[in-house]
Amino acid sequence: MNSTLPASSPPSSNSYCATLTALPAPESEDDRGSLDIAVALDISGSMSGRKLDLCKQTLETLLGELKSTDRFSLTVFSDEAEIVVPLAGMGSVAKASALQRVKRLHTKGCTNLSGGLTSAVQELKDVATPNAVRSVLLLTDGHANRGVSEDGAIVRLLKGCLGSDGDNISVNVMGYGSDHNADLLQSLSQVSETSGSYYFIEHADNVSSAFGDCLGGLLSVSAQNIRVKIQGEGVAVLHDKAVKAADDSYVVSLGDMFADETKDIVMTGPAVATTVRVQVEYLDVVNARPVVSQVTECTVTVGGALGGFNKHVAVQVLRVQVVRAMQEAHKLARGGLEAARAKMTETIAEIQRVRQQMGSVSAEEAAALDTLLGDCNDALSSMSSMYEYEGRGSKTMMSKMQMHSAQRCNASGEEANMYRAARSKKASMVTKFAGMSR
Repeated sequence: MNSTLPASSPPSSNSYCATLTALPAPESEDDRGSLDIAVALDISGSMSGRKLDLCKQTLETLLGELKSTDRFSLTVFSDEAEIVVPLAGMGSVAKASALQRVKRLHTKGCTNLSGGLTSAVQELKDVATPNAVRSVLLLTDGHANRGVSEDGAIVRLLKGCLGSDGDNISVNVMGYGSDHNADLLQSLSQVSETSGSYYFIEHADNVSSAFGDCLGGLLSVSAQNIRVKIQGEGVAVLHDKAVKAADDSYVVSLGDMFADETKDIVMTGPAVATTVRVQVEYLDVVNARPVVSQVTECTVTVGGALGGFNKHVAVQVLRVQVVRAMQEAHKLARGGLEAARAKMTETIAEIQRVRQQMGSVSAEEAAALDTLLGDCNDALSSMSSMYEYEGRGSKTMMSKMQMHSAQRCNASGEEANMYRAARSKKASMVTKFAGMSR
């Protein structure tokens, strides 16, 4: 992993950021970390027909990507939860058995989400010698109406099952259609310290590509348990996972990073020269060893020789502002859409103002600005009516706010995405999985 510290300030803000980039994935598939994957699949009555058929095809494709040292389990849930495939290594015999059990799945009953989710988590927790990368993949199209059904209670139940440190288990959640509980599902994806992603699957054909995007990330995890320590007099860190220590330093827990992923930690500081120190510690998954980096130090002189207007930082400041605006707008929308629309309109105007001041920009910066502006406009358009917002708009916006906050693709389609590199494992898996649904 490489870390740099651009020293700069966008207009009207004494801001700068630390940038972390994960190293490329190993060329050989054998060199990647082995996986423990537990799928929790909703088979309630509303999943009948093409929905379940596509899920079954997708699971077959997923099994085909696993090597013998990877482990897989499948829990299905309707009125009750049932472990259909107990967690086991995916050698040829075990894989053939799992495929046969997947093919026999059928729909029935209601939605015991809590039972299915906790059963899948426990499958991973019961392993004496876990693999390097561990994840639960949850897919549902509705609201929990069996077992524990209150949102807060389900979140607390998941936290209790994972334990205080989450045991390095991510929870990736896929919400199918317009009737699922997006607030709950996004919250579940963020419970573990190794945060997962929330995917909004709007159309049936997007099930496969969402699974492909998710699996591609898990297949390319290069660093885990990432902690970034930042010190600087008068410096404040603008990150959801930032915790301020007694010595005024900050620790930012980033969970894991996929190969070639980039994370930017935005800071604000005094309008005079200040020294910022950044140190990173993490687990190198490929080489199975802990790493503590040297301290990267930079003297930031806002507006001076080392400062000036750094366009990369300007984009990152806007990214943080967009996330916070969407979070606020979503809360405001519960009391009526007028205030939520005003918040998004204000944010759109700010992006346009900064974009004009930036002048000429690189292709990458232009793509990022276009994405941020487009996502804000989409959010505003979805607020034309409460029906539109509650059905599609809120789910799309919650997916986008998480994507920009984590700087990680959680798109369920094949469209280009600023956080999914064209030659990444995510991109190749999306193409492969999406192909089988056509």
